[in-house]
Amino acid sequence: MKEILAKNLLILASAGSGKTYQLGNRVIGKIGKEGVEPERIVALTFTRKAAGEFADSVLTKLAKGSLDPREAKSVCKDIGATVDLPAVLEKVIRALPQIQFTTLDGFFSRIVRGFQYELGLTGGTFDLLEGEQLKTAQEKILQGVLRDGFGQRQEFFYAFRKASLGQGQQGVQRSLEEFIETWHGIWKSGSGKNAFGNSRVFVDLPQIEDWFDQKDGLIADLRDESRGKTWEAMLDNFRDHVVGKSLVMNTFGKRLLDVLDEPGPVEVKDGRKMLTISLEVWEIWQQLFRLAIRCELSSAVCKTEAIGELMEQVDREHREQLRKRGLLSFDDVKILLGEWSQSEDARLRRELIDYRLDGRYDHWLLDEFQDTSRAEWHGLEPLIDEAVADPEGSFFVVGDRKQGIFAWR
Repeated sequence: MKEILAKNLLILASAGSGKTYQLGNRVIGKIGKEGVEPERIVALTFTRKAAGEFADSVLTKLAKGSLDPREAKSVCKDIGATVDLPAVLEKVIRALPQIQFTTLDGFFSRIVRGFQYELGLTGGTFDLLEGEQLKTAQEKILQGVLRDGFGQRQEFFYAFRKASLGQGQQGVQRSLEEFIETWHGIWKSGSGKNAFGNSRVFVDLPQIEDWFDQKDGLIADLRDESRGKTWEAMLDNFRDHVVGKSLVMNTFGKRLLDVLDEPGPVEVKDGRKMLTISLEVWEIWQQLFRLAIRCELSSAVCKTEAIGELMEQVDREHREQLRKRGLLSFDDVKILLGEWSQSEDARLRRELIDYRLDGRYDHWLLDEFQDTSRAEWHGLEPLIDEAVADPEGSFFVVGDRKQGIFAWR
């Protein structure tokens, strides 16, 4: 184990390996050896239960060490320094109302409550929605979008149909709710409409209908040159393919795709034998594959742009019904704190917050870091950067690669 009090330290640990134990040692060492005031420490995790267990572990360790010399010796050995545990315990107890042993959601919410005007919340006090309250608010947003989001209701459903092209259908309302919940979260995370596609970037994309108009002729030409069952099976897959759904590929089709950019004639393995495909026939295969690929790209661009159009309306309704009335979800709180990366105005407002928080907190501990979302990290990043760079600050991270749910790291 690296020195537990190193200025900036990352620990990769598996479940049950004593991560909470090391977090506690870090806090006790910072207070007892380095003289850090407890209220200048922030320890964040993901659940209230975990935050409570962490606080309990620190207090229990200090209490046992204050009463039992053997416990005190063990704690001091773990920290690598002799520490006056009763004095540390007294400091921690006196500072309990100010100590930030809490969840990410709880910490972000406190910041927003303390700096709501700097974050653009000018409607007075606000409430955080969760559970049934949040579900009811989301239903009202959906109703508002259906009522007012587009000039005419059929335009909305046309955009929704394009956005959900190729997906199986379920109950209309439930389908819309799931759709909006998923994509509005991505929109709010900072992507905005610019990240939802721009068909002008692509030159001469075919219409989706071109697939149905052109595939049959190409397939017929290739059937005339049939070389066996796998050849025919791949052509059947093309015949049955619907744009927006995955093209079923047999082994022969995958081998054709592997050499798609090679000029003909080509040799392709089919079972135990090698097939030589002439230049003329190979060009037809290339046309068929490329038509499918380009129509899929056209479908994806169309779908993504349509999602962007829908989310623009949803976000407008969301702001009208929630933010302006002082109603926020926990996701909104995270997004508000991460808006500094999107505009100069938001960055300047965030600097005012960071300046005051930097003067309050110097030492950061993050548990279960593999579960930190991009939005959560954007909210913390300016504060963490300052702590890492500041000689008087520190950063301690515990994570487990094997349990990670976000690939961006």
